[in-house]
Amino acid sequence: MEKLDDISVLNERVFSVLTENELQVRFKDIYRRINDEHEYDESGHIAFLPLSRLNSRLERQECRDIISSVIESGCFTSGPYNAKVEETLSTYYGAHACIATSSGTDALIIALKSLGVSRGDEVIVPLNSFAATENAVMAVGAIPVFANIDASFNMLADEVVRLRTSRTKAVLPVCLYGSCRYIDVIYRIAREADIQVIVDAAQCFGIWSLMNYCDLLTLSFNPFKNIGSYGKSGAVLTQSPEHARMARQYSYHGFAQDKKNIKAQDWGLNSRMDNMQAATLSVKLRHFENNAKKRLSACSPLLSSAGSSVA
Repeated sequence: MEKLDDISVLNERVFSVLTENELQVRFKDIYRRINDEHEYDESGHIAFLPLSRLNSRLERQECRDIISSVIESGCFTSGPYNAKVEETLSTYYGAHACIATSSGTDALIIALKSLGVSRGDEVIVPLNSFAATENAVMAVGAIPVFANIDASFNMLADEVVRLRTSRTKAVLPVCLYGSCRYIDVIYRIAREADIQVIVDAAQCFGIWSLMNYCDLLTLSFNPFKNIGSYGKSGAVLTQSPEHARMARQYSYHGFAQDKKNIKAQDWGLNSRMDNMQAATLSVKLRHFENNAKKRLSACSPLLSSAGSSVA
């Protein structure tokens, strides 16, 4: 609490009396005492998202140790950490199954295929998102139909009613910037219209209740997310045993589960999370809640000073 009180005092009392340079010195000193892991550029400013420093010393050492163990084991593509990560995520989200993938984009493609989305189908998506959203829809031959958003950058639920046609096969809302506004309403409207829902939760890992408002949920563990592996990886989660079976098949060349080279689907991707990424992710998952609390503690005083200018 003492460290946070330091920020509060600075935030409330000294802005009006210190020069800009003095403020920078104060901020630098406070943040050095809060976390000596920060990296500064040549101008003395805190570097923006330095990937090499987004992990604590303890996490980095644990990842070095676990990577060494994977190297020694020779289990580079598949191995015990894949199953461990899938079990951890399934338990956390209360899902029937988790299929660990090589990226969040592949997770979207696999989820769409698992729902039977194919050529000529329409999928309602928000008009502002990363290109992976529309690319995944087009990758399975479907047509992205763009829905309007509001000031929160979230898809408006009423757009599902306005844009729905006889070819609409799914709705794909994106929890952009960690916001999942309207997801419950979108799910209710889609359910009433017999339309399936995939939630792209790549930017809001940790909101386990989202599992209640979708047929499938996709995650990304890109290092820039609020939790990431030491490379690219993702996951598909579902409550449906049938969707889980299909997702697992599409994640590995369309092969029947546990029957390599026996095709169960017309095609499939080579998109399983490798054991090395799963190993590092297993470490990051252990530290997730503590890191989330540290981020909240660090940003809350700064955001509070912005007042109504921050949505």
